[in-house]
Amino acid sequence: MKKEPQTARLKITAFTKEGLGRGDVLSKDGKLKMVDTPFTMPEDEVEALLLKKRGGIYQSRLLEVLVPAKSRVEPRCRHFGHCGGCR
Repeated sequence: MKKEPQTARLKITAFTKEGLGRGDVLSKDGKLKMVDTPFTMPEDEVEALLLKKRGGIYQSRLLEVLVPAKSRVEPRCRHFGHCGGCR
């Protein structure tokens, strides 16, 4: 039987070394689990789809930015969401 993907509402609190946003979610057993979400930044509140767990940290996909961070800006390039942005 295949597990249904879970969604979670997260408050992003930090960046990872790779530049992903990191937040915490409370699991069903009452423990905090770390979640890494691309295209997010500290102070964002987001809805994310939890995908897989690696090294005790969930990898997720951003579904929606519910409350954007005050320092968030619109990307200059219209292709940003597809490629990750220019360097």
